[in-house]
Amino acid sequence: MAEEKQRILELAEGEVWTPFFEKINDMLIVEKKARHDNDHSKSAEICIEILQAAFDEKEYGKVRTWLLLLCKRRGQAKKAIIESIKLCNETLLEKLPTREEKFNLLQTLRDACEGKMFLEREYANCTTQVVKMYEEDGKAEEATKIIQEIQIETYGSLEPKEKVEFILYQMRLVLDRQDYVRCQILSRKISKKAISEKGLEAFKVEYYSYMVRYFVHEKMIVDAAKASQSIFDTLNKLADEEQVAKIDPNGALKTKTFQNFVIYLLISPYTNEKVDLLNIVESLYQRQLEQEELLSKFVRKFLTFELMPFNESEIEHQIAGFEPF
Repeated sequence: MAEEKQRILELAEGEVWTPFFEKINDMLIVEKKARHDNDHSKSAEICIEILQAAFDEKEYGKVRTWLLLLCKRRGQAKKAIIESIKLCNETLLEKLPTREEKFNLLQTLRDACEGKMFLEREYANCTTQVVKMYEEDGKAEEATKIIQEIQIETYGSLEPKEKVEFILYQMRLVLDRQDYVRCQILSRKISKKAISEKGLEAFKVEYYSYMVRYFVHEKMIVDAAKASQSIFDTLNKLADEEQVAKIDPNGALKTKTFQNFVIYLLISPYTNEKVDLLNIVESLYQRQLEQEELLSKFVRKFLTFELMPFNESEIEHQIAGFEPF
């Protein structure tokens, strides 16, 4: 009985010992014994009880404090850590009364998961939620700083699809900050083969739309054209109506992307590659060109090897309505 009365719960300065703290203290004694006995099931069970008890008492600060305490215990069972994180992430988080409390718990969950390979998915998910909250508050700088530090491609427990989704989010944030060097670095972490798999069309469209922004900034106009072509071809081949409704419900994106594909080709510096691509446009995209009379005219002119009048003001007026301008 003497051991049961031992106080191993440390209170903050100014806190008074109460029946609630006595109850938690008793639980911590049981947790300590289970941990020393390598009783992983009991350890997990008592950890959950401690966190749930604190939540029920609306002691949300204690939930965070004790979550870290329990997860960072020396010799703590993996099962106990996983179950504690799961309780907080999947059950308690959504029940918290304020956005601030949710943000604080997410930060604590990140601290508890950090560096643990078996919690990589949880760490990535919590980080994404924290970053989105920063974005909502207009703190893009903080959001980008947090997410760009994560080397998600090294996380072995995540599926390729999850990694691609995370990297795309990173790309969007760094592009919004006009950090084009980091965008290029991130883009290399996504395999073209990976995003070409069936069911990942939305990711492929998103990836190439970011690459268009990058290529335009870097004045790599032919590459911007080819990236636009990849988006158009992906949308054009999409047969799944649900996917179509999700990515391009009214077909406007497909139309705009084809226009951009041709426009970027037309304004790119003269090279053999440009000529080859214009020939491909004329031969393989006849149906689309028929619906774009102005662009069709320009393609034919650019493929005609002869001098022609150049009315700059007229051309400027004709193409000013297209997105690249």
